[in-house]
Amino acid sequence: MVVDASRAWICVRPATYESAAEAKVLSHWFSGRDGDLENTTFVLLDPSGKQALSRGGRSPSMVFGDKASFVASLNKQAARYKTKKADPGLPTVVDLRLGINVAASDGLPLVAVVEDDARKREKLIEALAEAYTDETIAGQAHFVMLEEADALSEFDGFDQGKKLYVLQPDSFARDAKVIVAFSAGEKKLATKLRAALAAGRIDKASHRDHVRQGRRAGISWKSAIPATDGAATAREGEGRRGRRGT
Repeated sequence: MVVDASRAWICVRPATYESAAEAKVLSHWFSGRDGDLENTTFVLLDPSGKQALSRGGRSPSMVFGDKASFVASLNKQAARYKTKKADPGLPTVVDLRLGINVAASDGLPLVAVVEDDARKREKLIEALAEAYTDETIAGQAHFVMLEEADALSEFDGFDQGKKLYVLQPDSFARDAKVIVAFSAGEKKLATKLRAALAAGRIDKASHRDHVRQGRRAGISWKSAIPATDGAATAREGEGRRGRRGT
């Protein structure tokens, strides 16, 4: 029900503590009682991105209370605007380090596009975006754009000279392995990508168990800017990994 209603919207997953510029925008729409940026932020915006269509909060449930109210608002607000055909794009992450972290957090694979020529890179993105419209593929991976494959060469399974790499991160985003790599112009990309993404998923422990395991292993994540969500910091302590806002 929520998924169907959300198809008329552009869903953005901001970086929260991984981007000072995005943190400023998020704080404009919602801040905690102390005025600081929270770990998660939710708000509905108009197509310009400048006008709020709902109040801000930490999550849809905080703003709307229940699923039915949320769906009703999504449908009502979307009906106010004329739908235009647009490039669906891809859910990209700014760099490989953060991409592996985000993918590991979601238990999803990361697809790395490697191309230094802007025109050729655009063609690869178009091919992936077309495949991504398949409902069995959409939402099943994150993507990162790279000009060179050097950073991937340390990963197990790396195959030099390919253009698309499906990576499976480890649970704590310290490493990854290449599930499969494709050349530019790969035939039946959607079919092959569907199988690769299914193989690249990772089993996730509960958040509580994951944090406990990280503490025991001495693993931590240093975010780009200081985390100001006191409640999250108190729950997770120094051993927590950074999490992105949604």
